[in-house]
Amino acid sequence: MNHHLDRDRVCLHHALNSGAPYVGVLGPLSRAQGLLDELEAEGVTFSDAELARLRAPVGLRLGAEAPEEVALSILAELMAWRRGYDGGFLSGHAGRIHDAHTHAASPALGASPEQ
Repeated sequence: MNHHLDRDRVCLHHALNSGAPYVGVLGPLSRAQGLLDELEAEGVTFSDAELARLRAPVGLRLGAEAPEEVALSILAELMAWRRGYDGGFLSGHAGRIHDAHTHAASPALGASPEQ
C-alpha cells in the first residue's frame, strides 16, 4: 500500500483476485473498508473466502511507529499466521514453546531430516 488511494484500490483488487493466501493492508481498518466500499461502488465484490484472506490492519500490535518497526510487526504476524499461532506473549504461557507440528524443522513444514 502507498499514500495514493486510487493505486491502493487497484492493488487491493488485484491482491484479493490473485489467490494469495495472505493479503495485508496498512493503516486503520476504516481505510481498508473504504477501499472495499469504493470497489463495491464500481461493481467489484469479493466472496467471503476472498475477504477472509484480508488482514487489516496488517501486523501485530507491538506499538510500532518507525517503518522498520512496522515491517517487524508485519513479519511477526506472517510468521504467527503461517504457523497457526496468535502472536501472544511467551511470558506466562503454559505449555511448550515449540509445538512439533509448527516448528521450523518440522517435516510438516517441508523441512528435510538433514536440516
